[in-house]
Amino acid sequence: MLPEVHCQKYRQFQQVVEELLALASETEGDSKTLKVKVLEMQQLFQEQILGLGIDDLDPSVASCVQSYQTEMHKQQRLLGNEVLFLQTCQQPQTRARRLAQIRERLEALSRYLVVVLGEASQEDARRSPPGH
Repeated sequence: MLPEVHCQKYRQFQQVVEELLALASETEGDSKTLKVKVLEMQQLFQEQILGLGIDDLDPSVASCVQSYQTEMHKQQRLLGNEVLFLQTCQQPQTRARRLAQIRERLEALSRYLVVVLGEASQEDARRSPPGH
């Protein structure tokens, strides 16, 4: 079970990811804005999510959370690379392909967050008596 403070931080991070996904979907590749927002998202992840600590969690939950944190970190690094490549794109087709890849990475991050937050909810449900 994730403590409420963890859930709040993950929800906050999830909101940033969703805002960035909307930005990547609405714009035609404003790479400067995307770069700034991705850097802000990465900083938030480093400070807020990785700073939470998982030592106090149930070992099975901690293992799951750590696995998802690793995958989220990887997606963010790849996302940063995609944004850098977007900045150098000259051809509209290449820009469109890069933007699609950026959206895919953000959607993956969003799915990971849903799972982590869902695990917290499922764990809460398992611990509470039926009918409550």
